[in-house]
Amino acid sequence: MDNTTLPEGKTCRDCCLYYKCLELKGVWPLSVECNFVPSRFRDASQKAVVEQVANDTKQLKDAIALVRQQAEVFLFARENVNMQAYLSILEHRAI
Repeated sequence: MDNTTLPEGKTCRDCCLYYKCLELKGVWPLSVECNFVPSRFRDASQKAVVEQVANDTKQLKDAIALVRQQAEVFLFARENVNMQAYLSILEHRAI
């Protein structure tokens, strides 16, 4: 494969940059060679996978942030209960 030949079985239409190239150069969708040297071909199906991973990563980060927030609330509540129990013990000792 030289610097402009697309991967076997792929055409310009399979590239995630197709519409950009269409605006710039008016490419033919069934072309098997990239007009750029070296080729800028990026498989559109790979771009979809990358976007899905990015979306999943964002959802995981949001979930982790929520769990952290809930853990902080739990720890605060537990500390508050411990403090109330401690104060209660102190009150009983004072009597």
